[in-house]
Amino acid sequence: MLKKTFCSVLLLSGVLALAGAPPALVSDSVPDDPPMALPALREPSPQVLALTAFTHFTREKDPAKKLEYLAEMVKHDPRSELALALLYEAPRSMLPPVMPSIYKTACEHPESWMLVNFALLNQKFLPADSPLSGRLSEAALAAMDEPAKLDEKGRVLYRLLLRDRFEQLLQKHDFDAALRLVEERTQQGSLPLEREEAWCFCLSAAEQAPENRRWLGLQSSMRSEFRQKADVLLAGLLQDEASITTEQEVLVRLECYAKAKRPDLVKAFSERNRSRLTVQLRTVDLLREQDPAAALAAALAAEKLARQDDRPLLAQILVYMEMKNYAKAESILPRLRNEEQKFFMQTQIFMYQKKYTELAGVLDTAEVRLLLLPDSKERNARLGHLYFLRLLLAEKIHSQKLLESAENYYRKQGILETPAIANAVGYTLAVLNIRLDEAERLIDIALRAAPNNGAFLDSKGWVLFRKGNLAGAEEYLLKALNSEEIKAGAAATFDHLGDVKAAQKDIPAAREYYKKALAAPLTPDFDPATVQSKLEKLQ
Repeated sequence: MLKKTFCSVLLLSGVLALAGAPPALVSDSVPDDPPMALPALREPSPQVLALTAFTHFTREKDPAKKLEYLAEMVKHDPRSELALALLYEAPRSMLPPVMPSIYKTACEHPESWMLVNFALLNQKFLPADSPLSGRLSEAALAAMDEPAKLDEKGRVLYRLLLRDRFEQLLQKHDFDAALRLVEERTQQGSLPLEREEAWCFCLSAAEQAPENRRWLGLQSSMRSEFRQKADVLLAGLLQDEASITTEQEVLVRLECYAKAKRPDLVKAFSERNRSRLTVQLRTVDLLREQDPAAALAAALAAEKLARQDDRPLLAQILVYMEMKNYAKAESILPRLRNEEQKFFMQTQIFMYQKKYTELAGVLDTAEVRLLLLPDSKERNARLGHLYFLRLLLAEKIHSQKLLESAENYYRKQGILETPAIANAVGYTLAVLNIRLDEAERLIDIALRAAPNNGAFLDSKGWVLFRKGNLAGAEEYLLKALNSEEIKAGAAATFDHLGDVKAAQKDIPAAREYYKKALAAPLTPDFDPATVQSKLEKLQ
């Protein structure tokens, strides 16, 4: 760009000379000395390159190209708040092509916390075999000299970095380095968050399942060392509970106890903070599956703190659904002030009870009411949610008509190929065992946007199973089990793996997967009776 501009200036000078420029600019005499050599052009500064990239960004129409220019801008100016703010607004589905460049820049500039935070939160979009994986947290932690001086936002990032670093060391089976990190970050005067993250890691390492121990190479002596360290750290955490005063600190400590699978500690700490509404609501989420009675007590305590707030009522409905007390859950619905929330909870209650006819009626009535409203963004969002529920219903009752109505709506709105919807439609096609090539095409669109998304991986595995590719199906389903998205809904994936193993005539493995499906937390889209029937047929 600069060379072209410089040459244009020279050319313009020549034109002026030929046209007869003023004497002050053009001399009629020929100089005796040879002309001086032109000075070499300097390399453009990073600021100039960043500005050039931003100029291209503002002129570009293609969203993917715009994102590439943003990544280029960040490369040359890692502290650019403008570029990073625009990146944070970018659709997550478009990040995979540019994440290697952004992540590499973050590793090279760990002092740019805004960039490090973005790269850390979106590192799941890196290719699975990326050589960059795991480098960011190590580099950023090394750049944080005095964690005690961090502000609140800095401490949130610091916690994420510690958590990621421990996870990376676990994946690398580097337990000596993990223990060194624990010792380094839990010295006298350490922050509560350092002790919390170290405790969670030590407890996790000490309680690894037998099959994981073999894979990780985790010897019993090392497990014992992690256990001892965890016990010491827990004693310290219990002693410093009184010093945890801010609401954010209390919520984080609750999460820490829940992550360590200690509902007793969650319950006790929540009761000591009974006057905090957000703490009680979060307690409901954390205890709903493990201790419904304690979760219900927290939901009732939350209602006393906020009589005009729907959230405590929603929490009670969710707990009663977990307890399978659907009549009690439905009795609370009329007290909800938000009609949309009331509609959503009613559909969930019907879905949990498998009252599909009643659910279809509620959806039909809601659609008529929505279509009478003026066209608006809010109305269309609610219609989109309604058709998503119809997809779930189509899957349950194997209704091609319901599937096609939802598919046609999404196509008309131009959102059929957005990742979540593409996956939902593709998966439903696979469940109904129709148009499998189209199902795979849609699921692949979702996977290109989020290659490590567990729900998308599960869908890919299922469509491959339907097409008879059992080895490919197993590969994708096993990948899905290791993802964050599947942890809450692993029952369906275990069920799918059981079907794959049964088709491969590996009956012992099939039985094992079906048992795991029945033992996993239940979700509305999972039917344990069907799995139990399949298991009994294999006995």
